[in-house]
Amino acid sequence: MECILYGSVLKEYEDQLIDRLRGLCDPGQIEFSEHEMTFSLKTGQDPDVTVRLRRKFGGSDANSLLWHFRYMSAPEADISCPTIIRKSIDSLIYSHDMMEFVKTLGLRMDYEYITKGYLFTKGNIKIVIDNITRTEKTGTYDPNLLKQLSDSLLIEMSVAQPDSKEYITSAKMLRDFADQLLP
Repeated sequence: MECILYGSVLKEYEDQLIDRLRGLCDPGQIEFSEHEMTFSLKTGQDPDVTVRLRRKFGGSDANSLLWHFRYMSAPEADISCPTIIRKSIDSLIYSHDMMEFVKTLGLRMDYEYITKGYLFTKGNIKIVIDNITRTEKTGTYDPNLLKQLSDSLLIEMSVAQPDSKEYITSAKMLRDFADQLLP
């Protein structure tokens, strides 16, 4: 189970946001650059199954065979909850041919992008700041063919917890933390 909130900020305010998060969050931050592909399985009447595949991008391990495989359900309806709630399952997969693997599962790629950003933590809250670029040609990652998606950064805050645990307390804690970043 995951409680999650999304937001955005213009890139011109990136330094101020990072300074604010350094003051509010646990010491240290992680910079990352990753390649992500989003797939779906059309199931008919039920909501589509969404799977995200992510791996390191750039640097010496740019062609990493280690993938982060993430299943995400549709958001659950709960009007009393101050965040989005959804089920998610994460696993790591080592594969020489990930595209062949996802095809055998019946998944179809919806889109792919490259993301660079920062990861902060505050207790069990995870804060990710993403600068997203898209490739003009699927499967081609030449820096000259990467284009900025927008002039904003995507901010994602989440708390993961077991399905059996009551989530309202964690959702309120996440909302309270997010409210500290409001202008």
